[in-house]
Amino acid sequence: MKSSFKYLLLFFLISFTYATEFSVQGVLRDPLGRTVDNGSYAVTFKMYDEASGSAGALWTELHGSVAVQHGVFSVLLGSITDMSALSFKEKYWIGISVAGGVEMSPRTQLTTSPYSKAVLGTDNIFPSVGRIGVGTTDPQAAFHVKNKNNETAILLIKDASDNEQVKVANDGTLSVPDGIFGNGELGVGTQDPTAAVHIISNNGEDKLRIDDSNGDPLVQVNSDGNLGINNPLNEAGASVIEHPLSINGNLRLYNGGVVLFDDGTQLASANFGGSATGVASPSNATINAGVGEGTGTIALNIDEEDKLVVSATTTDVNNNLVVDGTATFSSTVSLSSIDVAGNSALGGTLDVAGNSALGGTLVVAGASDLNGALDVAGNSDLNGDLDVTGDSELDGALVVTGDSDLEGNLTVQTNSNLGGTLDVWGRSQIGGALVVAGASDLNGALDVAGASDLNGA
Repeated sequence: MKSSFKYLLLFFLISFTYATEFSVQGVLRDPLGRTVDNGSYAVTFKMYDEASGSAGALWTELHGSVAVQHGVFSVLLGSITDMSALSFKEKYWIGISVAGGVEMSPRTQLTTSPYSKAVLGTDNIFPSVGRIGVGTTDPQAAFHVKNKNNETAILLIKDASDNEQVKVANDGTLSVPDGIFGNGELGVGTQDPTAAVHIISNNGEDKLRIDDSNGDPLVQVNSDGNLGINNPLNEAGASVIEHPLSINGNLRLYNGGVVLFDDGTQLASANFGGSATGVASPSNATINAGVGEGTGTIALNIDEEDKLVVSATTTDVNNNLVVDGTATFSSTVSLSSIDVAGNSALGGTLDVAGNSALGGTLVVAGASDLNGALDVAGNSDLNGDLDVTGDSELDGALVVTGDSDLEGNLTVQTNSNLGGTLDVWGRSQIGGALVVAGASDLNGALDVAGASDLNGA
């Protein structure tokens, strides 16, 4: 007759080896509750996925000679029969039978030692649920590593050949050697990177974002590929980049750098290093600021020649000037020729190398020097000297407070009043009265339709 036994499993100490072996300890007693005699016993262990029932065992292992001392036994389950078919992701129950007898009842549920669910140390913490800390027992992130011992590397991952694959140094430097991602590429959102850093975002979020300590973006690349640098937040507190490049602050270019537009136009420093700036077009036309000796000077340069130079005191036009409306200059004006449809008022001197045609009145506060003809449709009022080398025709009155020197013909439709001397080398015809305060030197004809008042010789 087979002996009868009952058992008591006091606890399980699970020590996984390749996740398929663990230790079991228990006490064997006879039906009267007494511990069995010391000796060796054949013990069969079976694993089930239910506490009771007729379903077959998931796993069976026979230990033919188990040493029992004062009823206590200890075995390593999985050391004889492989457990790899068990996932250990669900509950299991162990059934035990001794010396081929009937399986003892009830089955015992497989549990773990409470502290085997987590590793709680003085420096590290690996709970079953929650944050993991390495070098800290108070992790502030899902995985928190603190270099408590001031190690050279905080994180080091090597391959089977002991080659470094990923390394994070104590100063935060991340090293990713060639070969870890193909040819050294790093893929975020892709397993097939085609660049050193390849990011794919399919959820409409930013591709890249670097924030300051306040959580405001310093560098941001949105889902449209727009780049923002110190991009300001909108009223809702969000950073919205509406243009391909959005910069909140100055943009500095070094070593002769320029802003090049699609049509070939350039925006650059005029001397590639000074404080001046310039705009250049593909047709060899540039606008330069800060050129010349004076400060605040602006020059229009075409084919390497300054056509217009404007400073705080002078306006120098090395080309024809055509103005459809009124022309007013508060400083000296130097022109190749002048064509103004409206009135002209000049606060400084007037220097014109070519012909001059003015549809309205002409008022010059300083001296006037015209190497070409002067044609004025309205009255002319010149507070300084008048020097005209070409023919001049004035449909209105002519008033000159300084000396007048006319090498060409002069035709004035109405009165003429000259406060200084009059020197005429060509023919002069005046439709109204002529008043000259100074001496008159007429090398050509003088024709005056009205009264003539010559206070000088």
